[in-house]
Amino acid sequence: MTDRKWPATDIALSCFVVHLHDISGRTRMTGTVLIIAASMFIEAAPSIVRAAVDSGVKVSATGLTHLSTNIEGTTVAADIVMRIPPRVEPGVATACTQSRIPCSLVSELRIRVGEAYIHMPRSVASRLADVNRASLHEIAAGRFELLLECGDASEAFEAHVLFDDGRVTQLDIIDGEAKMLAERTIFADVSHAFDD
Repeated sequence: MTDRKWPATDIALSCFVVHLHDISGRTRMTGTVLIIAASMFIEAAPSIVRAAVDSGVKVSATGLTHLSTNIEGTTVAADIVMRIPPRVEPGVATACTQSRIPCSLVSELRIRVGEAYIHMPRSVASRLADVNRASLHEIAAGRFELLLECGDASEAFEAHVLFDDGRVTQLDIIDGEAKMLAERTIFADVSHAFDD
């Protein structure tokens, strides 16, 4: 790659050939994925298109897992506390995916941006279980994502916890097999609801 500054009208193209195989190894689908990125956008907002700042850490089935990274001088950190509950009775609603025995629940989730912990809705942690890996990403200037890879096989999913320097704004659950959005929760900012 050169240090050449591309004019705003130039477009960078990347092309990848994708082959999907079944269990026997036979090719079932072949296609081409074309990625187009306007150079003007890349030069104007490098933080928006930057790669993951942390490739991820393995999350312990019990106890505390801590991950931290520095994004343009700001420390972004997450603490994930996991616990194995007592025997789960059949028919009792839990976040357990049934893909790991014993199940491992998220009992606490804390995110810190800079020196302050952000507001974490209780429903975020209560939705998560059997977390395998976690990583932190910057998705836009001042906006971040905690990506949690959970479950296994047909019960696998990704939890995308989106946040800024004050609060969690959204939780997206992506189905692991279909690779589609399965659930989306948007958290409203009610911090000024009673301001005069």
